[in-house]
Amino acid sequence: MQRYIMRALQITVTLLLINPLGAVVQASLPEWLKPVPLSTLIDRKEAYSEDYVFPLSQISRIQGLVRMENELRVSGNLTRHTYELLGGYTPEQGFSMIREQLLENNAEILFECNSRNCGASNLWANDVFGYATLYGADRTQSYLAASHPDAHIALYTIRRGNGRVYMQLDVVYRDPVEAGGLVEGAAGDVGLEWSELLYERGYAELTDWPGQDTVAIRALQNLLEADVDLNLRLVVHLAGMDVEQSLADAQALAMQIRDQVLQGSAQSDRLQAYGVGALAPSVLAGRDRVLVVISY
Repeated sequence: MQRYIMRALQITVTLLLINPLGAVVQASLPEWLKPVPLSTLIDRKEAYSEDYVFPLSQISRIQGLVRMENELRVSGNLTRHTYELLGGYTPEQGFSMIREQLLENNAEILFECNSRNCGASNLWANDVFGYATLYGADRTQSYLAASHPDAHIALYTIRRGNGRVYMQLDVVYRDPVEAGGLVEGAAGDVGLEWSELLYERGYAELTDWPGQDTVAIRALQNLLEADVDLNLRLVVHLAGMDVEQSLADAQALAMQIRDQVLQGSAQSDRLQAYGVGALAPSVLAGRDRVLVVISY
């Protein structure tokens, strides 16, 4: 008992030295997001990420590669935080505390999963977050990806086999360009919205898809409503080992998006849909799916 009390005192002293008034732990977190009480920050990294991938589905390994049905790719200043949760907090309790803060501060949950529905924990630990300490029992894991006006956030909690509980909290702060609703085109057209690129070049990759499909659909609807003389082609690029299957799947997905945009509108002749599957690898550039909008 005495040894346990001394250990607890050592932990408390360490927390006070490393984190007086929470200053260090919260330094790179949004000011409205507070860490779990009694959590110890055991690792923190900061870098600019040109292509941070937020999984939006269960992950798996196929032919040596990590696969997911949906994902969101963003760029911006990335801060990665790894915490050990003390004080008897379970992974579920820590996860719920952060999730509630996200919802209370106008964040949108893009995807979440728990237990084996997320996939194998070793994939999340080693391939998604690149931190082996996060490898634990699949049944104890939880994950979510969220979008906030200031940043995109990934949250992951797990209990290891030794009983220790860990939390990963990645925050990608939006680029000034992205925060203003702007994108950078493949040809270096900086500072233009995708719709402006469409008018300028005759084609543009639709932002917010996949990931924020509702936003993307509404953007297409608004564009068609604002310009009654505009005709569009939706072209879905979809990765796949079987080219014929990818063509069929891409065409079906393109038609589904078209139907969602039109929603019974009589202007169906203004919007066409095509699926090119995996036949344009340069456009896919390693991604699972891309939606290009072409005017005609």
